Amino acid sequence: MNNATFLKQYRETIQELRVMERQLSLSGTTGRPAGARTCRYDSMPHGTNDSISAAIQQQEGLEDAVHALQAELATMEERFSTLVAHARNYRERYILRQYYQLCLTDSQIAEYLDISTRHANRLRTELLAHLDNTSTMSAAVVVCPSAS
Repeated sequence: MNNATFLKQYRETIQELRVMERQLSLSGTTGRPAGARTCRYDSMPHGTNDSISAAIQQQEGLEDAVHALQAELATMEERFSTLVAHARNYRERYILRQYYQLCLTDSQIAEYLDISTRHANRLRTELLAHLDNTSTMSAAVVVCPSAS
């Protein structure tokens, strides 16, 4: 998987995690769905048509999915940090973090950098090309024969 594909997947995973966390935040103060606040969860049968038990199962499924995505992101963090380290300057590191880690748009990044949206997009595209070239150059190390 090349770096551009990895970064796209990284951004999509973060966005998906945020959506699921937002859904979890809609739960009541007990950590369970709003309709299930006053019930005992231990006595609820799983797999019935009861709306409260269905809400509990959905909540538990969301919690499991959030934990799985957090574990996936933890494994992706090392590669992302390596890519940030390969950036040539502060502007490129800023673009990487803001676009892929914080999921900002090109126009939001451009506003901060005081450049046009088109230029911010162009910088990001050039950065991806640079990162792909850097990773292919470091992967193909040629050993020079020793001079005798």
